[in-house]
Amino acid sequence: MSEAAALARRFVAAHNAHDVSGMLALLAEPFEYRDPAAPASVRTRADLADLYTGIFGAFPDIRFDVTDVLAGDDGAFLVFRTTGTGAGVFAGKDVRGRVIDVEEAGLFRVSGDRIWLVHFFSDTLTLDRQLGGYH
Repeated sequence: MSEAAALARRFVAAHNAHDVSGMLALLAEPFEYRDPAAPASVRTRADLADLYTGIFGAFPDIRFDVTDVLAGDDGAFLVFRTTGTGAGVFAGKDVRGRVIDVEEAGLFRVSGDRIWLVHFFSDTLTLDRQLGGYH
């Protein structure tokens, strides 16, 4: 496995452990985060921490299950199934009882032993429908 794929998988493992600090520790300075499904822009580590604290609070069982990996020396592309059940409020909307089950992917670009780009690709239409409209 390439170092890029290993770093991307460590990010996913930290996500699945709901370890925000662990996710942040893998990021370069500066880093870039793109996610069209996110309810707000992420520009700083604090923004990213707020986003994931909110996600993990609203979906205490959310997880990524990696189904495919394409990796090179400076990056990896992971395809995964995202699942979870709402148990609170996300992006100002009550998502209790709402089930997420959507295919997503993430492009992770690395430099050395850190991730400088996390770019998620989501089926935002399906996700929006599953959550009852949050965008």
